[in-house]
Amino acid sequence: TGNTAGASSGYGQYATAEHWYTIQLPPAAAGAGASGMEVSVTTCGGGTSFDTTVAVYEGCPVFGEASRRVAFNDDDYSCGVSVLQSTAAVTLEAGKTYYALVQGRVGAGTYQVEMV
Repeated sequence: TGNTAGASSGYGQYATAEHWYTIQLPPAAAGAGASGMEVSVTTCGGGTSFDTTVAVYEGCPVFGEASRRVAFNDDDYSCGVSVLQSTAAVTLEAGKTYYALVQGRVGAGTYQVEMV
């Protein structure tokens, strides 16, 4: 869980408070090639109290890296709790590092994020 109140902003889709998380994928098993792994980042948990967006990036602009957004969601209608929570699902390449962004669509608040 986290709270974006007082957090910095400026890199996501909206100019609102944001938190970044690192996703480090293990290398592919020997002989498996560069197989990907399905990763889902969601704020659908009951601990989310405001309108969120979720994005996944290859590279992180906060660290001065070139970045490319590979997934984004604003309002996951399958959450069941509220349509204000978000889920970004994407297949990511084994052995690489990615960055997940949790951001308020409007304003800030508490959230529960899960990565599976």
